Amino acid sequence: MLADFVVVSLKADGTPYREPCSLISFFEEHALYEALHIEHISETDLAKLQELLVPAVEVTSLHMRGSQRALEQSMKQKLGEYKRHIEHWHREALKQLEIDFEEKGHGGFWSRIRDSRYREIETILSKTGRYYQNMTSLQGEAYLKVLAVFYN
Repeated sequence: MLADFVVVSLKADGTPYREPCSLISFFEEHALYEALHIEHISETDLAKLQELLVPAVEVTSLHMRGSQRALEQSMKQKLGEYKRHIEHWHREALKQLEIDFEEKGHGGFWSRIRDSRYREIETILSKTGRYYQNMTSLQGEAYLKVLAVFYN
């Protein structure tokens, strides 16, 4: 999941003024932690701000798709690395299982215990693989919600 608070700066014509940035850096850059003075906003200015919401959402959507793609690539690399580690663990666990039971024979009692341990290894492999796959998948469009409009 990708969660981020993004600020989009637009010119009066609706084109981007600059690249989207994080809310924290926007606050720091414009000293918004200090007291703000609120002035009256005319109906005309308010209508213009409402008009600018559409391009603001479009710019933000593009930005979030790019961020999501970058995060997906990073997660795919991590998933590949994880798969290599889990496959190595699986091979070693099966080798150890063979070592543990090679001298005990193939009789009913030891065979059942060996089969039980084998199923346990396979269950761990299956569950951890699905869990990690689900954890590293990003699907769908970004959910956007306008939290505030700063007008200057």
